Amino acid sequence: MVIKTKEDYKQLINKLKRMSAGEQFISFSYKIIKTQKDIIGVRTPDLRKLAKEISKNEHQGLYNYYEDKYFEEILIRGLVICYEKDFIVATKLLESLYRSIDNWAIVDMIVGGLAFVKHTEEKMCFEYFKNLTKGDEFTARFGIVAFMKFFIYNETWIEKVFDVLKSVECGKYYVDMAIAWLFAEILVKFPQKALKNMQKIIKINHFNKFIINKSIQKACESYRLDKTIKNKLREMKVKC
Repeated sequence: MVIKTKEDYKQLINKLKRMSAGEQFISFSYKIIKTQKDIIGVRTPDLRKLAKEISKNEHQGLYNYYEDKYFEEILIRGLVICYEKDFIVATKLLESLYRSIDNWAIVDMIVGGLAFVKHTEEKMCFEYFKNLTKGDEFTARFGIVAFMKFFIYNETWIEKVFDVLKSVECGKYYVDMAIAWLFAEILVKFPQKALKNMQKIIKINHFNKFIINKSIQKACESYRLDKTIKNKLREMKVKC
């Protein structure tokens, strides 16, 4: 599908409407996504398939004529950006996308698919995502989820991730949930290192009760963590 002109863009919106899964799916989507945008009701696999098709053709109009009226309109833009391998091009396109995001779903469905990460020096990507954590609620979540997707599989980056987390402003629900999710994953992959850092963070009183307890809860729900570590974690839960 070519998206070059304003008319092409209108055709995209019409195509999305024809792809709608119906009112029941739309109602369900509103309940879990909690966006202020209108939801057309297109299923994610169908959106991903369309994004792949768009990425292979001329699609500059996707970035020139968007109105941000629909949830899927924003998501399809992000999914197409995922195919961009050039760091400078991709991050420039993402800058305009962040201003459009008002929900967790768009963040979580885009981050893991960012192709430029595999084609860019790790340090450059790390610094980029680090700067995102200083942004508003969903931009900060974008950076935190990116750390989880790309920087907790190599132990050399773990300490740097912890250092960034210590400076993230807590108290916003979707930021706190992202931190808890990230921390739980680190606890599962590197339990001893994560336990030591958890103790430090509790000591300096940076993370709030919600983040600490949610991290512990999520980690303890994992079948990948042994019972000894789980018992230690439960002892660290904040009770007041």
